[in-house]
Amino acid sequence: VSAMIMLTILIFTYIFLEINKNYFITKIINAKIFFYLYIILNILLTMTSFVDKFGTLLAVFGKSITLSGRTYIWQRGIEYIKLKPILGYGVNTELTMNRFWNLVHLHNYLINCLYIGGVILMVTILYILYMLQKKLSSNISLDSAKILSAAYIGFLILSLTDTVEYNILFMMFPLMYKPEKLKI
Repeated sequence: VSAMIMLTILIFTYIFLEINKNYFITKIINAKIFFYLYIILNILLTMTSFVDKFGTLLAVFGKSITLSGRTYIWQRGIEYIKLKPILGYGVNTELTMNRFWNLVHLHNYLINCLYIGGVILMVTILYILYMLQKKLSSNISLDSAKILSAAYIGFLILSLTDTVEYNILFMMFPLMYKPEKLKI
Protein backbone atom coordinates (compact mmCIF):
# COMPACT_ATOMS: atom_id res chain seq x y z
CA VAL A 1 0.00 0.00 0.00
CA SER A 2 2.80 2.40 0.90
CA ALA A 3 4.57 1.55 -2.35
CA MET A 4 1.41 2.32 -4.34
CA ILE A 5 1.02 5.67 -2.60
CA MET A 6 4.71 6.47 -3.11
CA LEU A 7 4.58 5.56 -6.81
CA THR A 8 1.47 7.68 -7.35
CA ILE A 9 3.09 10.69 -5.70
CA LEU A 10 6.31 10.16 -7.66
CA ILE A 11 4.43 9.94 -10.96
CA PHE A 12 2.59 13.20 -10.26
CA THR A 13 5.82 14.86 -9.14
CA TYR A 14 7.62 13.85 -12.35
CA ILE A 15 4.68 15.02 -14.44
CA PHE A 16 4.76 18.43 -12.71
CA LEU A 17 8.52 18.68 -13.17
CA GLU A 18 8.28 17.65 -16.82
CA ILE A 19 5.50 20.14 -17.57
CA ASN A 20 7.41 23.00 -16.03
CA LYS A 21 10.96 22.93 -17.35
CA ASN A 22 12.19 25.81 -15.20
CA TYR A 23 11.42 23.74 -12.07
CA PHE A 24 9.60 26.43 -10.10
CA ILE A 25 7.46 23.56 -8.82
CA THR A 26 10.36 22.40 -6.62
CA LYS A 27 9.70 25.46 -4.51
CA ILE A 28 6.14 24.22 -4.03
CA ILE A 29 6.79 20.49 -3.66
CA ASN A 30 8.87 20.50 -0.51
CA ALA A 31 9.00 19.13 3.02
CA LYS A 32 6.60 21.78 4.31
CA ILE A 33 3.81 20.88 1.89
CA PHE A 34 4.30 17.16 2.50
CA PHE A 35 4.21 17.65 6.29
CA TYR A 36 0.78 19.30 6.12
CA LEU A 37 -0.39 16.82 3.50
CA TYR A 38 0.77 14.04 5.85
CA ILE A 39 -1.39 15.40 8.69
CA ILE A 40 -4.42 15.74 6.42
CA LEU A 41 -3.98 12.27 4.88
CA ASN A 42 -3.59 10.69 8.32
CA ILE A 43 -6.88 12.19 9.43
CA LEU A 44 -8.62 11.18 6.19
CA LEU A 45 -7.24 7.62 6.20
CA THR A 46 -7.70 6.79 9.86
CA MET A 47 -10.71 8.84 10.96
CA THR A 48 -13.02 8.99 7.92
CA SER A 49 -14.37 6.82 5.13
CA PHE A 50 -12.13 8.66 2.62
CA VAL A 51 -10.52 5.46 1.34
CA ASP A 52 -13.96 4.08 0.38
CA LYS A 53 -14.04 6.59 -2.49
CA PHE A 54 -11.14 4.76 -4.16
CA GLY A 55 -12.64 1.26 -4.17
CA THR A 56 -12.59 0.92 -7.96
CA LEU A 57 -9.00 2.11 -8.27
CA LEU A 58 -7.85 -0.17 -5.45
CA ALA A 59 -9.63 -3.12 -7.07
CA VAL A 60 -7.52 -2.62 -10.21
CA PHE A 61 -4.45 -3.34 -8.06
CA GLY A 62 -6.12 -6.24 -6.27
CA LYS A 63 -6.56 -4.30 -3.03
CA SER A 64 -9.66 -3.77 -0.94
CA ILE A 65 -10.87 -0.55 0.65
CA THR A 66 -9.52 -1.91 3.94
CA LEU A 67 -5.98 -1.40 2.60
CA SER A 68 -5.10 -5.04 3.25
CA GLY A 69 -6.87 -4.95 6.61
CA ARG A 70 -5.18 -1.79 7.87
CA THR A 71 -8.43 0.07 8.42
CA TYR A 72 -9.54 -2.67 10.82
CA ILE A 73 -6.28 -2.35 12.74
CA TRP A 74 -6.62 1.44 12.92
CA GLN A 75 -10.24 1.25 14.13
CA ARG A 76 -9.34 -1.25 16.81
CA GLY A 77 -6.29 0.77 17.79
CA ILE A 78 -8.37 3.94 18.16
CA GLU A 79 -10.75 2.08 20.49
CA TYR A 80 -7.82 1.11 22.72
CA ILE A 81 -6.31 4.60 22.48
CA LYS A 82 -9.56 6.10 23.79
CA LEU A 83 -9.08 4.06 26.98
CA LYS A 84 -5.55 5.43 27.69
CA PRO A 85 -5.18 8.57 25.58
CA ILE A 86 -2.55 10.47 27.56
CA LEU A 87 0.24 7.91 28.17
CA GLY A 88 -0.75 4.95 25.98
CA TYR A 89 0.26 1.36 26.68
CA GLY A 90 4.04 1.52 26.32
CA VAL A 91 6.14 -0.81 24.20
CA ASN A 92 4.68 -4.23 24.90
CA THR A 93 4.98 -6.50 21.88
CA GLU A 94 3.14 -9.39 23.52
CA LEU A 95 0.15 -7.22 24.48
CA THR A 96 0.04 -5.68 21.00
CA MET A 97 0.22 -9.12 19.35
CA ASN A 98 -2.63 -10.38 21.57
CA ARG A 99 -4.83 -7.42 20.67
CA PHE A 100 -3.99 -7.09 16.98
CA TRP A 101 -3.97 -10.50 15.35
CA ASN A 102 -0.28 -11.26 16.08
CA LEU A 103 0.89 -7.91 14.68
CA VAL A 104 3.65 -6.05 16.49
CA HIS A 105 2.59 -2.58 15.36
CA LEU A 106 -0.50 -0.77 14.05
CA HIS A 107 0.56 -0.04 10.42
CA ASN A 108 0.29 3.73 10.77
CA TYR A 109 3.05 5.66 12.49
CA LEU A 110 0.87 8.23 14.26
CA ILE A 111 -1.74 5.69 15.39
CA ASN A 112 1.10 3.50 16.64
CA CYS A 113 2.63 6.47 18.51
CA LEU A 114 -0.74 7.22 20.11
CA TYR A 115 -1.13 3.58 21.14
CA ILE A 116 2.39 3.28 22.59
CA GLY A 117 2.89 6.71 24.14
CA GLY A 118 -0.46 8.47 23.97
CA VAL A 119 -0.96 12.09 23.08
CA ILE A 120 2.35 12.99 24.72
CA LEU A 121 4.39 10.86 22.30
CA MET A 122 2.33 11.85 19.25
CA VAL A 123 2.68 15.58 19.98
CA THR A 124 6.43 15.10 20.51
CA ILE A 125 6.79 13.25 17.19
CA LEU A 126 4.71 15.83 15.33
CA TYR A 127 6.82 18.62 16.82
CA ILE A 128 10.02 16.90 15.69
CA LEU A 129 8.60 16.37 12.18
CA TYR A 130 7.43 19.99 12.09
CA MET A 131 10.86 21.30 13.10
CA LEU A 132 12.56 19.07 10.51
CA GLN A 133 10.36 20.31 7.67
CA LYS A 134 10.90 23.89 8.81
CA LYS A 135 14.69 23.49 8.68
CA LEU A 136 14.64 21.59 5.38
CA SER A 137 12.31 24.12 3.76
CA SER A 138 14.42 27.08 4.85
CA ASN A 139 17.58 25.49 3.40
CA ILE A 140 16.07 24.08 0.19
CA SER A 141 18.70 25.76 -2.01
CA LEU A 142 21.34 23.39 -0.59
CA ASP A 143 21.90 20.11 -2.41
CA SER A 144 22.06 18.31 0.94
CA ALA A 145 18.65 19.73 1.92
CA LYS A 146 17.15 18.53 -1.36
CA ILE A 147 18.43 15.00 -0.78
CA LEU A 148 17.37 14.98 2.87
CA SER A 149 13.96 16.41 1.92
CA ALA A 150 13.43 13.43 -0.36
CA ALA A 151 14.26 11.10 2.56
CA TYR A 152 11.93 13.07 4.83
CA ILE A 153 9.08 12.90 2.31
CA GLY A 154 9.71 9.17 1.85
CA PHE A 155 9.51 8.73 5.63
CA LEU A 156 6.16 10.53 5.75
CA ILE A 157 4.70 8.52 2.89
CA LEU A 158 5.85 5.19 4.32
CA SER A 159 4.47 6.04 7.74
CA LEU A 160 0.94 6.57 6.41
CA THR A 161 0.35 2.84 6.05
CA ASP A 162 3.15 1.31 8.07
CA THR A 163 5.03 1.85 11.29
CA VAL A 164 8.43 2.99 10.15
CA GLU A 165 11.03 1.07 12.10
CA TYR A 166 14.07 1.68 9.96
CA ASN A 167 16.65 3.10 12.34
CA ILE A 168 18.61 4.68 9.49
CA LEU A 169 15.72 7.07 8.86
CA PHE A 170 15.76 8.25 12.46
CA MET A 171 19.54 8.60 12.32
CA MET A 172 19.06 11.05 9.45
CA PHE A 173 16.88 13.36 11.57
CA PRO A 174 19.86 15.29 13.05
CA LEU A 175 21.21 15.77 9.51
CA MET A 176 17.79 16.98 8.39
CA TYR A 177 17.81 19.50 11.21
CA LYS A 178 21.20 20.88 10.17
CA PRO A 179 21.49 20.22 6.41
CA GLU A 180 23.99 23.07 6.05
CA LYS A 181 26.50 21.00 8.03
CA LEU A 182 26.42 18.17 5.49
CA LYS A 183 28.73 18.73 2.54
CA ILE A 184 27.89 16.97 -0.69
